[in-house]
Amino acid sequence: MKEHLKKIATLLSFILLIQSCTVYKATNFSLDYAANTESRVKIILKNGDVEKFSKVELFDDGEYYGKKKHFLVGPENVVLKKDNIQKVQVADKTASAIINGTGIVVGSALGFIGFWLLLWEYGY
Repeated sequence: MKEHLKKIATLLSFILLIQSCTVYKATNFSLDYAANTESRVKIILKNGDVEKFSKVELFDDGEYYGKKKHFLVGPENVVLKKDNIQKVQVADKTASAIINGTGIVVGSALGFIGFWLLLWEYGY
């Protein structure tokens, strides 16, 4: 009985982790394109660091800013230097929706199956 519960709990927790994933397009985009799409952006810097932003904005001063959302602190604008950027990737909304939707459907199905296994185990 406990083995079934452990397997179901592991699968459900894995599916919950998948639901919060964002898929990024592999193509390298310009900062101007990223600012116009107003979607999530992943920027790979030349030193290998990866920065993720909720969106990129072009301000009146001609500088690009990446907007980060912090849970406790609030939003933060980070100046993006073009000469320090290796790659700009924009979120793929379609692929992200498919993966998140698949996680929800599979998670619901596993929860339903687990519920019926428990009922069957106890003879209801």
